[in-house]
Amino acid sequence: MLRTLWIRAIIESIPIAGNPSAWKEIESELRAKGIVANDDRLLDYQEERDFIRMGGESYGATFTVRVEGKSGATTRTVYAKAIIGGFGEEATAMVVRAQVERLRLLETWGIRTPHVYGCGKGTIYEEFISGKVPEPAHYPDLEDLARIAAILDCRGARPLNFLADLLEDGGGELRYVDAGCDLGHIEDGMVPRLERPALSTLLAAAGERAAEAVSAYERQYQRVKAEPTQGGGQ
Repeated sequence: MLRTLWIRAIIESIPIAGNPSAWKEIESELRAKGIVANDDRLLDYQEERDFIRMGGESYGATFTVRVEGKSGATTRTVYAKAIIGGFGEEATAMVVRAQVERLRLLETWGIRTPHVYGCGKGTIYEEFISGKVPEPAHYPDLEDLARIAAILDCRGARPLNFLADLLEDGGGELRYVDAGCDLGHIEDGMVPRLERPALSTLLAAAGERAAEAVSAYERQYQRVKAEPTQGGGQ
C-alpha cells in the first residue's frame, strides 16, 4: 500500500521539494501501480483522505496526483481500497485479483465500473467516483436501474443489494463501484437466477413506483436475454 509513503512524505513532513530521492520513490510506486504512465511526469501528489473502514472486509483512502503527459497536465483522484482478508498475504492477494476480475467482467456485461489503474497484494487502485447511491423511488430514469438489475439476474449473479454498490457519478452515469463479497461469484455462462434477487432489491426500494419498475425490468430482461453471452472477462 501507499500508506508507508504517506507517513514518510506527509505525516513526517519530508521536504519533497528538496528531497529528490523521496519524490522519486513516490513516483516509482505510483508507476508500479499503473497510476502514473511510463511517459508521464509526476507534478504533484496529495493525500485527500486517510484509510477508513468501508465495510467488513475493506478500508478506503483517496489521494490526488497531477501528471504531465503528451496531451498536457491532468489531475486524477485515486481510490485505494485495502482488503483485509484475515487469511494471510497470498489469500488476500487472491481476493484482490478476484475483485478486479469481477469489475472487468461487469464491464463486458455492459455495467459501467471505475477504471482500475492497478493493484498490489492487498490493495486495489481505481478511479475515485464521487457520487450518491441511487434511490429507485426518486431516480429519474428507472430504465437505467432496471437494466443493471436485469443484467445481473440474467447473467446468474446473486448480489445481496446491488443498489448499495452503485453510485451516480457527476455526469449522471451509474457505476458499479464495489465487486466484493456482496456481489458474490460471477462468471460467463452461469444459469439465470429464477428467484431474480436484483429485481427483488429494486422492487423493495421502488415504493409507489413498483409497477413502473417491474415494467422497466421486464423490458430490459428481454433485451439482455436476446444478447449473445460474452466470451469471458479479461
